[in-house]
Amino acid sequence: MVKMAKPNRTIPIETSQGDAGRSQTKGSGHQGSPASPKPLSDRAVQAVAGPDGVPITLDDLPSNETDRWVIRRKAIVVAAVRGGLLSLPEACEKWNISEEEYRSWERLIDRHGVRGLRATRLQHYRDREHKNA
Repeated sequence: MVKMAKPNRTIPIETSQGDAGRSQTKGSGHQGSPASPKPLSDRAVQAVAGPDGVPITLDDLPSNETDRWVIRRKAIVVAAVRGGLLSLPEACEKWNISEEEYRSWERLIDRHGVRGLRATRLQHYRDREHKNA
């Protein structure tokens, strides 16, 4: 069974150790992190809803060598962290991004949707926010 999580929802978790039916609340995925990453087989969440609603797994995440961050890649990383597929420290280390950069992606998605991640639109959104302040 593929395990999926939706941010901020209580979901049933089923693992191969036979503890099916146990409920666990998944938050934004970045409050507290384990000292070391869990092996893939030990992770409670194996898949989460991606930015377009299609399930994503660790195999769907961008390459460790990604240096061109298009909208979709940023949105997938945010969905993975929020859904608990990996922690924020793991994501920052994997892609060599700062927590500040990741948080900016989250803010843009929260305020403007996935389209807010377009680099060419940032100034437009900043100008609009400045006028509304």
